[in-house]
Amino acid sequence: MIEARSLEYNYAGGVQLNYPDITCERGTTCLLLGASGSGKTTLLHMLAGILSPSKGSIIFDGKDVVKYSKKEMNSFRGKEIGIVFQRPHFVNALSVIENLCLAQRLAGLTVDKSKAKDLLDRLNIAQKANVSVKALSQGEKQRVAIARALINSPALILADEPTSALDDTNAKEVLALLQDVAKESNASLLIVTHDNRLTDVIKNQVTLDIQQVKTERS
Repeated sequence: MIEARSLEYNYAGGVQLNYPDITCERGTTCLLLGASGSGKTTLLHMLAGILSPSKGSIIFDGKDVVKYSKKEMNSFRGKEIGIVFQRPHFVNALSVIENLCLAQRLAGLTVDKSKAKDLLDRLNIAQKANVSVKALSQGEKQRVAIARALINSPALILADEPTSALDDTNAKEVLALLQDVAKESNASLLIVTHDNRLTDVIKNQVTLDIQQVKTERS
């Protein structure tokens, strides 16, 4: 289970974001909703340990990961967290499957090409396995990014608008895969989205009434 408690984030320009508490049980999906520009992506980056909150705690299976050292957080993220960014960060010199295998290597895991191929097949993109990521369409990049996020069977899956670039058929299949993997791995799945197609089918929803406070710069 992951819990975010009393999180605050201060931007350099003097804007402070105050977040509501969030709880997402293992094996379940939580949909995070909020206005554009309100700080949803910042929240996901804090949950992933990419950004450090100014205040508050992020409890994962009883441990406050905010207290982890940078080295501990990098190791934890690689092995336990799968992230689907709005803009995928691929190594352009590598093929699709090489990018997936790289994610396994960076986490210190054994490379398993068969698992990578299976994920690509489930996302209807197996035919692109040996293609350069630079040659992919936006929708194809989105599906590869999802495969990369799931390749290490993470305990926490964070997805930032994972279906926004997909048509109805692929959006349904991607959501089904994310939820299936969450159940198979007993993982917590948190999705940030504006996609009404998801709000209609996921009952566990949290509206992020994020308070923005202008603070004095010292």
